[in-house]
Amino acid sequence: MYIRRPLTIHSLLFAIYPILHLYASNIDRVAFAETLMPLAVSLGMTIVLYLVLRLLFGESNKAGILTSATLVLFFSYGHTWKALGVLHRAMWGGEMQQHGYLLLLWSFLLLAAALAVVKTGRDLRAITTCLNVVAALLIATSLLTVAIHTVSHPRFSPTRASPEILSQFEVAEKLPDIYYIILDGYARQDILREVYDYDNSEFIAQLTRHGFYVAGRSRSNYAMTDLSLASSLNMKYLNYLSTELGVGSSDTSIVRSMITDNRVCRTLKGAGYRFLHFSSGYAPTEYNEFAEINYRPEVLNDFRTALLETTVLNPLVVPVGAAQKRAGTLFTFETIGKVPQIEEPTFVFAHLMVPHPRFVFDSDCSAGRNTQTRPFVGASYDATEYVDQLICVNKMVERLVDEILANSEVSPIIVLQADHGWESTDEWRQPTRAFLRERMGILNAFYLPGDGRSELYPSITPVNTFRLAFDLYLGTNLGLLEDKSYFSNYTHPYEFIQVAQ
Repeated sequence: MYIRRPLTIHSLLFAIYPILHLYASNIDRVAFAETLMPLAVSLGMTIVLYLVLRLLFGESNKAGILTSATLVLFFSYGHTWKALGVLHRAMWGGEMQQHGYLLLLWSFLLLAAALAVVKTGRDLRAITTCLNVVAALLIATSLLTVAIHTVSHPRFSPTRASPEILSQFEVAEKLPDIYYIILDGYARQDILREVYDYDNSEFIAQLTRHGFYVAGRSRSNYAMTDLSLASSLNMKYLNYLSTELGVGSSDTSIVRSMITDNRVCRTLKGAGYRFLHFSSGYAPTEYNEFAEINYRPEVLNDFRTALLETTVLNPLVVPVGAAQKRAGTLFTFETIGKVPQIEEPTFVFAHLMVPHPRFVFDSDCSAGRNTQTRPFVGASYDATEYVDQLICVNKMVERLVDEILANSEVSPIIVLQADHGWESTDEWRQPTRAFLRERMGILNAFYLPGDGRSELYPSITPVNTFRLAFDLYLGTNLGLLEDKSYFSNYTHPYEFIQVAQ
């Protein structure tokens, strides 16, 4: 009986599946566009490998099976390393450091698979059909996850609840450049002193000498980056999302879309501003389609890093990611300093992932120890690396401020603001008052031309940043909201708990 030769498509499906699965597992956090480059690279390399093996073997089934075996080993390495790491911590404590033994095992498995395929005299058409079915089912499960999410999470316009304010403008003849610089996880001065035993007064005094107002009792409105930036960039609180989405929802795609398509940028572009966006490496602030220019110095972002961590390239992720974070941070500070050369009024948005880990800067701005996670010991940890990176950030900020002020024809608006504070204990599930104070307390510094400084006050929060700036310099009448702070965790981002002052 003649058995028709099956199509060898499983290799292409196995090349797609890990990327599609990672996207489906993080669909609330990642735009589909982030998958396109990894998909293109994975498919391209798979096709090349298949064609080379087909040329060597002269037979499609053997070439396809060995290609798929290579892909399975390539994309399963990081998962195996992670599982072994959990076992290592449970049995011996501490982290596994050496990849050598696992890499040797993976090399042996690949060699064994190659020899088995080369030496076999069996008809491999049945195995090819089986692999096609398995690969198709894996793809189908991820597509089903995406489809269910799409149906059960209808989109709504992030700006639909925002009243139009463009008509309120009284545009001045010469508008000031506006710099909105987010220093991720930068703690407030009193918290640095009390919790981290670091005196940041010299940096604060330097900003004050330049004409900045540093809000000494400022807090973030929300405890997480996505909520915090969506709130400040849309000049409103987000508590209505508890009703829109439900307190049990973990879908942050809506607030992430509010970061990209936000009220502040729409308003400034309507007033004639040019919008410059700097990549952070963090998905919601990696790219903005509404910006005239997107500066993207980094190749790795959160999604690509997570994908590489699942592969046999896992040992390279930390050093490569650290080097790129260093280079991207230095590039962003250097490039922002050149903005005063642009003739048109310019709005700069830069979300810098410092002093937030990974810790890639020592206090003198040389290379740090590349630590990604905090080494918890009981409830606390050694904060040396965090403070060292913060000291380096201070130096880069001082140089940048000097450059902007020295080269600006019209006195600019500069906001140096943290999206949230940091934390020395892990109390996300049952936050104590001390944890909340530390997590919510932020650096919040304003350079406002003219008499703008007199309108500021110690407890101003990010939600009022642009309400005040627009009223002072663009002739709007938005007024200020009451300054409030709300805590929620990553599992239930819309289950808000008001934080007392």
